[in-house]
Amino acid sequence: MPDQSLPRWQYSHDIEAIVETLSEAFFHDPVMEWIFPQEISHRRRALDSFYAISIEHFLRHGGHAWATPEHEAVLVWTPPGEPNLSKADTEAYNRRLEHALGGEYKRVEAFLKALEQQAPQELPDGYVHVMFAARHPEKSTSADWQTLMHALREMVFRESLDVYAESSSLQNLRIWKRLGFQRIGQEIHLPDGGPDIYPIFGNVNGRIK
Repeated sequence: MPDQSLPRWQYSHDIEAIVETLSEAFFHDPVMEWIFPQEISHRRRALDSFYAISIEHFLRHGGHAWATPEHEAVLVWTPPGEPNLSKADTEAYNRRLEHALGGEYKRVEAFLKALEQQAPQELPDGYVHVMFAARHPEKSTSADWQTLMHALREMVFRESLDVYAESSSLQNLRIWKRLGFQRIGQEIHLPDGGPDIYPIFGNVNGRIK
């Protein structure tokens, strides 16, 4: 039974609203500051382009976006086996990013390669991959975040799935751990002195609370 004390949530295809929440939430995130340094004059536009192209890509290839009614909180995830990309799909995604980001694409490319090449080898089959999860720093309350985490928990328990995600900071890692997630594998290292990314995992045997 849905928790009546929590706000409603919905599937969303409103790319602009999702992007606004993500860009606001991750504007000072260490990974995003490494990819798009603060001194870049067009930094917000670059962030928006990265998120818009990425979300469109994931939604086109089997992903889903959940949001509270005014997009105070958003969750972008892919089900097991998705996105099932061909080489052409991946190349098209990278070309769009390179075209939109110009010289800033090099660090995006390094970021994506690190996620792929350093992903934990011990991940089992049958997990949901949370690509992006955030709450708007000005519009949201903790209840908005709890709404989407509650929906995620209900889905994975109902369908006997696990959950994998990457935390972009130690602060975010503490939040995920409070939700019952555990660290898995080694940190993902970004080149040129970039920050670490922390793979996290939750299973259906009580780790997601």
